Amino acid sequence: LLKALEARTARLSADFRERASAYILAYLEAHGPTSGEELTDNCKQAAIIPPQGMDDRAFGPVYQRLAHSQRIRQCGTATRLKGHGTSGGRVWILV
Repeated sequence: LLKALEARTARLSADFRERASAYILAYLEAHGPTSGEELTDNCKQAAIIPPQGMDDRAFGPVYQRLAHSQRIRQCGTATRLKGHGTSGGRVWILV
């Protein structure tokens, strides 16, 4: 039972990563530079949500993977909407 649950979680996570990556790339192509928070919110509005038990932090590895593969890069910073106006929000652009 535990192995089946782990396999299902891995499959859901892989599906989430692939769907989120494709959406982020398409959104950036259509709209240009966009903050990570805005991209995350748009993914969720498009029903691309992290697997059960995970929150918005699950999007972090998606951005990291896209950046490491040189498909997107940080092009600026933005005031965070969810961080109570703190600095450090990243703005992403296609490479």
